[in-house]
Amino acid sequence: MKKVMLALVLALSLFAPLRVHAAGGDIEAMKTEIDILKKDMDEIKRVLISILPAIVRNDRGEAQAQAVPPQRAEAPQQGTVSIKDSPSMGKGELVLVEFSDYECSFCARFHIDTFKQLKKEYIDTGRLRFVYRDFPLPFHQNAMKASLAAGCAGEQGKYWEMHEALFLNQQTIGDVDGLVKKTGLNATSFNKCMEGKKYEDAVTKDINDGRELGVNGTPTFILGKLDASGKVSGEVIQGAVPYSVFKGKIDALLK
Repeated sequence: MKKVMLALVLALSLFAPLRVHAAGGDIEAMKTEIDILKKDMDEIKRVLISILPAIVRNDRGEAQAQAVPPQRAEAPQQGTVSIKDSPSMGKGELVLVEFSDYECSFCARFHIDTFKQLKKEYIDTGRLRFVYRDFPLPFHQNAMKASLAAGCAGEQGKYWEMHEALFLNQQTIGDVDGLVKKTGLNATSFNKCMEGKKYEDAVTKDINDGRELGVNGTPTFILGKLDASGKVSGEVIQGAVPYSVFKGKIDALLK
């Protein structure tokens, strides 16, 4: 039972508490927050159901495990990944790479809350470069389509506009036509790109690179310095951790 409770606490810790952005009567912003919170809870339920059998199997050995002396905390996981040809924002040698899924509620939580603070404090001030890499999860039926949509929007110079629209409208993410209108894209050119699945190979490469890095869930980040070969080496950060965690790690590397 203790392990079940621990699993629940860990799952709940994956997303930040709901913060109301509806100041000034912005009801639509509040609705978006509520929709994302609902998806958070659905995601937590799915995670708990998937890990419950393992928890039960391990429960028998709990007494023995408690007898083992406490171990030192493991060192942060390190990794290296290329950012060649990946969408990026900002400049600088310090880079934050995100492997993400447009249908993942925890990823949306990061982009709606934490990313805005990172952008204002570090990206817009030229101290951090942000790179996005796609990692659509197989059980999210619209995630791959969303990744392709962002790529196709990029052909018209509106990658980041579509990127933001996908996360802000996650509850209706399957309505790509609606997002095309919202972002002001040329529908004919966009649809031609989507029908040809032009960016499928690029997304597949992102997935393969993520797996090689050890990514098995979203969001997953790597924070480190960019070398001359176009690769970033640094700490792997798993989950939608709070802004304060990113800030502490970034400030330490900027010193």
